[in-house]
Amino acid sequence: MARAEEYTHKVYVYLDVISGGYRWVLRSLGGESLARSSRSYAQKALCLCNVESIRRSYPGAVVRDLTVKTRIPPDGENACA
Repeated sequence: MARAEEYTHKVYVYLDVISGGYRWVLRSLGGESLARSSRSYAQKALCLCNVESIRRSYPGAVVRDLTVKTRIPPDGENACA
């Protein structure tokens, strides 16, 4: 049985090896890149705040933080409030 996560948009947060900052990419259900951060963020918290603005346009989007081994819950507490 397929997990619900397989049927939602995904936002991946990753570490940019060139700049050393954090970036994000929004992927469609089929894995296509729909949007990317226009810059890298020195602080991960700033990157995640930017991700929250993307999630307002794509409610239910799953955030996958590739810099850690755990997943940010889709309806998690917003640290940017």
